[in-house]
Amino acid sequence: MNIDAQHFMFWQPGNIEAHRRKDLLYKNICLIYEYMFLYFVKEVKRKLGNEEESEGRGG
Repeated sequence: MNIDAQHFMFWQPGNIEAHRRKDLLYKNICLIYEYMFLYFVKEVKRKLGNEEESEGRGG
């Protein structure tokens, strides 16, 4: 019951501060995933580049 009350308070539209904190957290998570994805792509490209280096660089 206590947890439900807290949950309701968190989701209340009037509770702007909580929403701002949630929004910030969401943005941070998105950024982290974006960086992870970019890093992964870079690593894959680097591995592919290393394998193709003997055949010559392709743009």
